[in-house]
Amino acid sequence: MCHIILMMPIFGLSVFWFMPVSQALPVYAAITLVSALLYIPIMRAAHRPVVTGREGLRLQKAVVRRIDRNLAWVAVHGELWQAESDEPLRAGDPVEIIGQQGMTLQVKKSIPGQRHHSRESCFWHNTFPMRPERRGRATKGGVS
Repeated sequence: MCHIILMMPIFGLSVFWFMPVSQALPVYAAITLVSALLYIPIMRAAHRPVVTGREGLRLQKAVVRRIDRNLAWVAVHGELWQAESDEPLRAGDPVEIIGQQGMTLQVKKSIPGQRHHSRESCFWHNTFPMRPERRGRATKGGVS
């Protein structure tokens, strides 16, 4: 679908065969503008991070619900999953999912206050990129 929209300006060149240049130019400009306005949200949607399935679980926070033998049971997205960790876990511990082996999640203890995702995996930061940081620090007299 997005390739057809990308090709709209090329297909729009045919208006120059059927119309005089003075009429074809505004029509072609409108076709190009509509194509660009449609293509930008399509490309943003295509480059969003995965939020479902195996890839969507990575770097998510979960809570240990119970411990059975050597396996922990963690709650994530309203579901209970078996989990393994290199660290000892207790019920109620916050954890972060770092991987998945079959139907068992690999987790590590989460530090309270620590961000649970990187900027690259965050939907908000990928959809609405922030302006680059300013070099200096703003002070009353200007930038230091």
